[in-house]
Amino acid sequence: MAQPLHVVIGGLGLGFTLDEVLRDAAVTDVAVVEIEAVLIDWHRDGLITPTSEAFADPRVRIVVGDVAEVIETVAPASVDAVLLDVDNGPGYLVYDANAAVYRAPFLRACQRATKPGGVTAVWSSSPAPELSAVLADVFDGVEELAVPVLLGARETTYHLFLGRRHRDGERYGEAMTGKRDDSDTGYRIERDTMGEVRVPAHALWRAQTQRAVENFPISGTRLEADHIHALALIKAAAARVNAELGVLGDDVAKAIEQAATEVAEGRHDDQFPIDVFQTGSGTSSNMNANEVIASLASAALGRSVHPNDDVNASQSSNDTFPTSIHVAASQAITRDLIPALEHLASSFDAKAEEFDTVVKSGRTHLMDATPVTVGQEFGGFAAQLRIGVERLEASLPRVVELPLGGTAVGTGINTPPNFSARVIAQLAELTGLPLQEARNHFEAQGSRDALALRTIAVSLHKICTDLRWMGSGPRAGLGEIRQPDLQPGRASCRARSTPCCPRPCRWSAPRSSATTHDRVQPRNK
Repeated sequence: MAQPLHVVIGGLGLGFTLDEVLRDAAVTDVAVVEIEAVLIDWHRDGLITPTSEAFADPRVRIVVGDVAEVIETVAPASVDAVLLDVDNGPGYLVYDANAAVYRAPFLRACQRATKPGGVTAVWSSSPAPELSAVLADVFDGVEELAVPVLLGARETTYHLFLGRRHRDGERYGEAMTGKRDDSDTGYRIERDTMGEVRVPAHALWRAQTQRAVENFPISGTRLEADHIHALALIKAAAARVNAELGVLGDDVAKAIEQAATEVAEGRHDDQFPIDVFQTGSGTSSNMNANEVIASLASAALGRSVHPNDDVNASQSSNDTFPTSIHVAASQAITRDLIPALEHLASSFDAKAEEFDTVVKSGRTHLMDATPVTVGQEFGGFAAQLRIGVERLEASLPRVVELPLGGTAVGTGINTPPNFSARVIAQLAELTGLPLQEARNHFEAQGSRDALALRTIAVSLHKICTDLRWMGSGPRAGLGEIRQPDLQPGRASCRARSTPCCPRPCRWSAPRSSATTHDRVQPRNK
């Protein structure tokens, strides 16, 4: 058995944290991790809090390095306690100050490294209910303590959040899906072909989803809600057609359809916890949908509905997941994107008319060239967007072609005759979109070429860049246009306001451009 290992994160909290840890006689090994050696020296010299005696303790060893890398190299489930100071040092791993949000991926890594019965303790100078909520989503239970702390001559109060990982050994019991449950721990045990998995007791998902949550703690970003809803619509339509074709009994199919409809309506979005960066072909998220829908259908039916054999009948992740991408994209293009672009183009047209007589310098390579009116430039922006709408409308006939029916590799193995055509007809009725079956399932599953819609993102990037140049200043820049003041300037530039809309649009454009090809489905796995 590994020795108890306490990873103590530096910063102002290091002194009193380390002192408290060393009071426990059972502690045999404490690793103090700090990314900068100079901070260790400050603690040793008593410049932050007097810790020289603590550092002299033979149980303490100093590790200079990145705490995230240190945690990742620790043998899984070998740590008794991970101690973090969210306000200082490596607090950025837990708190994103720029976005003002607490981040779960590093906390999940700490949970994986912690023994059953262990704890991740997060020190914070504020109560931070958002931090408590993130911890509750990662750990089995969260306890908040208010701790008086002496910082030099100043007495203050810190908030200590304890995220616990409960011990194994829950009571076995037979439930509707073969789970064992223990309400004291907040977990139940699910089984799959690889063995047992602990799943939060409240969760509608099951073993395969939980494995994906633990395997891919990468970005903290989940699938878009519209994508989940599109996937659920496919499950609802497939259940109805499977009943018509005799693949499923009417009662099971109706229960699945009703459950999938609930998911498509957004009533269970919190049951889809998997990171967007996951295994290829969307298998994890497809199984997430299958498991959630199976749990809802089982509860309604009063007997077990199987995620694979029933909810996923006649389907594969390799055709269902890309189909959901196409359905969600088609809905987003027709319902959201085209109307938004037309609205923006109309706004540019109005400004083009307003500024029709305002003359400025045209530029090439950012150098003065020949005169142009602001109205002409804005009219060019409007035309760019309208041509983009034309491109979208021209691409739609390919976007609405769905790969459904190809199953694993495009051959349609294990799919009954006419399944895909009938399901797609149901989807077209549910969505009001002109959906149709792909002309070639091997092309449709082997690529996402139909979603190559990058030109509009590039156009918006160019427009925003021009607007930023034209609005730069107000004294030392071009200062040709004045954009609305939406935020004050930073502390060092208090007299300055910040027209902040073009910048996030420029940032989002490359992401939109890059992600049009990031879900190429493998033909063979």
